[in-house]
Formats: sequence, structure tokens, C-alpha cells
Amino acid sequence: MHSRSTQRGQILIIVLGAILLGGAVMAAGVFGTGRSLDDLDKAVKKDIADDTRRDAARKVIDQWSTDVKAFLKESGNRQKTVMKLMRRHDATRPELEAIVAEQELAGAAIDQRAIEHRFALKEQLSREEWANIFPARN
Repeated sequence: MHSRSTQRGQILIIVLGAILLGGAVMAAGVFGTGRSLDDLDKAVKKDIADDTRRDAARKVIDQWSTDVKAFLKESGNRQKTVMKLMRRHDATRPELEAIVAEQELAGAAIDQRAIEHRFALKEQLSREEWANIFPARN
């Protein structure tokens, strides 16, 4: 049986882990679309007939995916560091705050990249193609 102190510590670790990965959902390509990047790539392959625009759109999706993978890897490393610090009695508030601040900056950066990728993708798609790939939700 765990003591109350241990349980509180475990809850804090879970909460900090969630904070560190907070931007990952938007970064993962779901950013208002409800589609993963893999699904988006499949739809682009299927719905864009013009080879040049299809290749350009897929290049955007590929770069988006590369950005997401890098973000998730870096976030995972920060999360591991937080977990190690949380277990250390001598860890300081500034040590933890620095990592959380770093993650917040990384989250804002990946969100900005998602917006950039969204508009780069939009440049490659006609209005009809966009509607097919991102059907309206009811």
C-alpha cells in the first residue's frame, strides 16, 4: 500500500507529464481537422489528380510529420528529465520550471508550424479537393 505522500507525488508526476505533452495533439495533425497525418496523406493520394500538386501536398505532409516526430522525441526527453527530477529530493523549483518553460516554448513553436503547414497544404488544394479531404462536420 502506498502512503498518501507517495500517491500525491505520483499524481504530480502524471500531471507534469500531461503538461509536457500538451501541444502534441494539435501538432500531430489533428489541428482542427480530426485527421491524423497518415489519414491526411492517404486522402491527398486519393483525391488530388494532378501529380505536381499531389507531390507538393505530400511534401508538406511529410515535413509536418517530420516536425511532429522531432517535437514528440524532444518532449519525451523533457518528460524523462522531469520524472528524474521529481524523484530527487534535492531538485529545485527553478530546475523544474525551466523544463516546463522550455516545453511551453516548444509547444507554441510546433503549434505555429502546424498553422504554417496547414496554409502550405491549402495552397496546393482546390476548394473542391479541400472539401473532399476535410468534409464538413455535422
